[in-house]
This record gives sequence, structure tokens and C-alpha cells, in this order.
Amino acid sequence: MSKKIIIIGAGIAGLTAGIFAQQNGFESIIYEKHFLSGGECTGWNREGFHIDGCIHWLLGTKKGTEIYDLWKNIGGLGENIKVYNSDIIVQVEYQNQEIILYRNIEKFKKELLSISPEDNEKIDEMCFYIKRFFGFEPPIEKPFDMMNLKELIKMGIKMKDIGKLMKKLNKISIKEYVEGFKNSGIKLALTSFVHDYYSASILFFSLAALMSGNGGFPEKGSLEFSKRIEKRYLELGGKIQFSSEGEEILIEKNTAKGIRLKNGDNVYADYIIPSCDINFLFKNLLNGKYIDKKIHNMFNNPEIYPINSCVYISYGIEKDLSNFPKNMVFEIEKTSFENKIIDSISLKNYSYEPNFAPLGSTVVIVYLSANYDWWKEKSKNYEEYNLEKKRISESTKKSIEKKFPELKNKIKVLDVATPLTYERFCNAYKGSWMSFGKTPRGKEFYHNGKIKGINNLFLAGQWLISSGGLPAAAMSGKWAIQRIINNRQRGL
Repeated sequence: MSKKIIIIGAGIAGLTAGIFAQQNGFESIIYEKHFLSGGECTGWNREGFHIDGCIHWLLGTKKGTEIYDLWKNIGGLGENIKVYNSDIIVQVEYQNQEIILYRNIEKFKKELLSISPEDNEKIDEMCFYIKRFFGFEPPIEKPFDMMNLKELIKMGIKMKDIGKLMKKLNKISIKEYVEGFKNSGIKLALTSFVHDYYSASILFFSLAALMSGNGGFPEKGSLEFSKRIEKRYLELGGKIQFSSEGEEILIEKNTAKGIRLKNGDNVYADYIIPSCDINFLFKNLLNGKYIDKKIHNMFNNPEIYPINSCVYISYGIEKDLSNFPKNMVFEIEKTSFENKIIDSISLKNYSYEPNFAPLGSTVVIVYLSANYDWWKEKSKNYEEYNLEKKRISESTKKSIEKKFPELKNKIKVLDVATPLTYERFCNAYKGSWMSFGKTPRGKEFYHNGKIKGINNLFLAGQWLISSGGLPAAAMSGKWAIQRIINNRQRGL
């Protein structure tokens, strides 16, 4: 008789866990609070337009890589699924200067040298470092805690070339690294698509993934990406119970036996996999009775382990923007946002995705790094909360029109999503779209997916691995099932 697994949350981690559960002979069911799967890997429709709410670029879009094979196995990618790779990572306009970061490393180098020949030594060094990161992938086959000595040695040999460089770059922030450049425009460009307080290794890892063709955008975007994975799970015989939020994990004699749903129903299984937000797990599902010291420490040290959230402002534009930059950052008149002043915005143009807008129109999204606590306080007065969303969306709209006069009277606000939006729909801690950020003062974080004192409970989700993201979510879902199998084989 097959063993039953309950999975809490139908995000990418939960769906992946479900797929591997079905492939390995388990009976699984996912309980999901929302009415659709995908978690934060999602999108939504407004006034005939589609707003993508997640993927900027996806690690693992290059065939022949381990992460691509994982995406293919679970249905997210495949031979018939197109991947969009722009020639440009980002185009930055700063003090009448245009800086383009190209995906091709030779064009990247040539562009930076043309802008700032006096930075030639630093540019050479940077390109050398990027090439060192080409082909680097996190271990995916199995988690560290399940590797034997031979496998750990093999991984160490594989990491030998890049290990010393990563150790060096982990000790400094991106901001510290780019200070070595003389040109201010280059400094801004290199910090325009990744937070400058992260460890410098993150910058090089990201640039290498993008330049090697391993960081593209899957056709039809995030929601369809999630739907393909959901389809794979259901085809394997898995089940999803939507609009069913877990309220408590039922524990008897130190063993997880089932979960209580918000409607009061109790459901039982041999194993439980929480693949939801980790703060929600400890605070709500476990009623604060269990504490993981590492995670507790990280939540209480946000300067060392930052958690990031955004305000997403989406616009429908009555014009085909195929000839406009796809990712750009440009200066605007100083504008109040939250309790600070901003003087530039980041804009993503989805003209390459025809399914996102009516013919002849385009969706664009402006991303603003947000302060959850500020929005939480503002939401105490619902009218003020909505007025602020309207004010910033209209202000940003005027900034776009000033930058592109030909778009005047062709732009309409579609939606404004704040950190509270992601908290409401996904239980995302402070509306975070990633896990704990990696900074020079922080330690590399890896969780073995177990909670001391509870048997038959195996965690999954992006929060288990430093920086998180979709690859971490998928890996953790696979690993949760491997740990269950390992425990069964050991008779635990």
C-alpha cells in the first residue's frame, strides 16, 4: 500500500514535491489557500492585459544544464517551449549618458571600455571573473545532508576553480566592488538590477547566467510556467485542493500526523511537507511551539539577512513598444515614495510577449523597492492606502510620459501591487519575493529540511537556501521527497 503525503502550498516547491512524490510511488495531495497554483510565480489580468508577477529571468533555461533538466522533468520547460533572451540585460540613462549592459560578454566589455577607457583594468578583471562563473551551477542531484564522502569530495573538486573566487567575493558587497570603477554611470548600471548590499558573488553569478544563455524568460510568463508544472503533477495522478488553507499541523507523540484546515476539517497522512512561507509555518502552523535557532536569528537580523519586497506598478500602453528598450533605468524628477525620495525608476517592457496585451498595445511594469512596514502602517487607513497607490502610480506615469512624449495620453494604470498584496495571497513574509539575501556579514544558509523534535515532517520552499528564488524552490521540493525515501530506507 502506497504511503500518503500531504503538501501544504501549491507553489513551485509544493508542485515539485508532488511530482517527485508521484514519480516515486507515493499518493500525494496538495492543500492550497488560493484558487490557483504557482504561489508567487504568478500573473493576473486587468482590462485585457496580462501582468506578469514574478519571473524577471529564470536560471536554468540553457539546455544541457542540471537545472534545465529539472525544469524539463517537472514540465516548466521543454523542447516546444520558447525562451526569450534579450541582447541587452539593462539600459541605464544617467546624466545624459547611456550605459548598456549586453548579454554578450565581448560586447559588454567593448561598451564599458568605450564609456570609460580609464576603467580598463577593472573592466578586464570583471570580465575575467564573469567567465570564471560560466557553467557554475548549484548542486541539484541531491541535498548535501544526503551526500556520502565520495560525493562530497567530487563536489569539492568540481567547486575547486570557482570556490576561492566566491570566497573572496562573498567578503565584499556589490557596492564595495563597483566603487573600484571611476565612472559613476557604470557604477549605477552594475547595481541597477541587483541590490548593492548583496555579496559581490551574486552580481557575477547573475551576469554569468545571463551571458551564458542560462537566464531567459519562458514564453507566456510566470503564470503559464506554473500551470505547465501543475499539469504535469495532475497527469501523474496528484491532487490539489484549492481554497483550503492549512491552520495547524497535527502532532502526536513528536510525529506529524496530519493538518487541520481553516474550515475545521482534519486530514491525515504518513508524511507532511510544508512548502509554504517559513514564517507562516513556525508562527501559525506550528503555533510558535518550535524554534529553529538559525532561522530565528536570520529573521531578527534584517541588516545581515535582508528580506526584499517591491511595489509593482503596471501600465497598459496603446502602442507597440517593440522598438523600445526591454529593460531600462532612467532618471526622473525627485519624487516622494514612502518615507524617502527617489530620482530614478526601473521599467520592464513586455512587448516581446504578444499574449500579454491586445494587438498594437504593450504592458510595462515599474518596480520600486518597498518597505513593508511603511505600507502596513499606511493600510490601517484603507482610504489613505489606496490614495497612496493612486498617487505613486500617477506620478510615475507622468515620469514615463516626460521621458517618452510620444506616449502621452496612451498610458493607463492597470494595477498597483504592494508587499501587502503578496502577503494576502501567498502568506509571503513582509511580501518578500525571495528568501534571505546574502550579504558579506551573513553566512551561507542551507537548511536540512527537518525540524528538531518532529518526525515525518520535511520542509520545502525557497527559504531553505540562501537568496531563494524559483530554482531553490524546485530543488527543495525534489529534496524533500529524497529525504522521505532515505528515512524509509533507514527504517526511521
